[in-house]
Amino acid sequence: MKEVTARATKDGMDAVDTLYTNTRCAPIEEIETAYPLRCRRWMLNNKPIGHGRFRGGVGGMREFEFLTDGYISSEADGQRHAPVGICGGRDGYPSEMWLIDADGSATQLGSKLTGRDARKGQVFRVIAANGGGYGDPLDRDPDLVLRDWRDGLLGIDEARRVYAVVISPDERSIDREATKALRG
Repeated sequence: MKEVTARATKDGMDAVDTLYTNTRCAPIEEIETAYPLRCRRWMLNNKPIGHGRFRGGVGGMREFEFLTDGYISSEADGQRHAPVGICGGRDGYPSEMWLIDADGSATQLGSKLTGRDARKGQVFRVIAANGGGYGDPLDRDPDLVLRDWRDGLLGIDEARRVYAVVISPDERSIDREATKALRG
């Protein structure tokens, strides 16, 4: 799993890779063809993002159901510490791995696994980390904050509290006067 921290000139990249097939974000069909797995979910995760002038990348969340008995191995990192924000940016969110039984009970897994057994019907959930932000969140372009809200990456209250940007949900736009006053 890999998170992408924001850069000095732009946001971190979202859902870059999850290392199921070496180092790229492989299509579901490729994974289901190569392994006895069914992808049940593949989306951006809903964990806290690394706020900043440029926000950290949002990690992916995938769930795979085992179609036969098998095993899980992992050499991942990033579960103990959140990706660090830099130059005033806020920290991101660490990665997680879970094994979910058919009855819904879940066991959180550590990042280093060598051949742990998995049974048919169990679901392996991988949540990639969210990268740390770069720079002071109050320096973020309000239009980028609006885009993040429209994309579902943050809420209206979060936009106001973290970025001092006032969004009018009915117009789906920035209240420029209120934002200027709040930032002033």
